[in-house]
Amino acid sequence: MDEYSAQNIERLPQQSQKQIEYFLDPSIKQNKLLETQLNSLDEYDRVKPHVFGVFRGMEEFDVVLIGEQEVDFYDIRHIKIIRMQN
Repeated sequence: MDEYSAQNIERLPQQSQKQIEYFLDPSIKQNKLLETQLNSLDEYDRVKPHVFGVFRGMEEFDVVLIGEQEVDFYDIRHIKIIRMQN
């Protein structure tokens, strides 16, 4: 069993569109690192690993670029800014 299949990630509360946008703004303006949980589940109905990265803008109308990963805006469940380690 690999590390991913052994994990059990807690499903965080769904945030509103306004809450999500509140975190995207400082991320793109101040290069803040985000931790993002998606609504979509993996093939075993488990929460997928969180997406980490700085919000880099919109790819398309409803696709956001977080780090190198394209994420459907409406698939974002929970987002927060995480502190950088010094």
